[in-house]
Amino acid sequence: MKTKELITFKTDDGGLTIRIPKGLLVYVAENRGEDPIKVFNDQIFLEQVAFELENNLGEQQGETGLSGFQDLIDKACYEVAMNGDVADFKD
Repeated sequence: MKTKELITFKTDDGGLTIRIPKGLLVYVAENRGEDPIKVFNDQIFLEQVAFELENNLGEQQGETGLSGFQDLIDKACYEVAMNGDVADFKD
């Protein structure tokens, strides 16, 4: 399964949408290297993974106080600013 082709990122005037297909989430869970997960209900699993991503992904990280998901977004923003073409660091 080629995950890069299955996960899509789309932007519009309203924001950024990241789409991870339900089948991919189930596949990843059931094919983990250690401790594979048996998914009983794909839809409920999807909903609960979404909840975890939104609310509980990672505990607050050190000095920043960011969750794991917030840290991921922060790192992406930092990389864009490093380029300097469309964003830069405030003085």
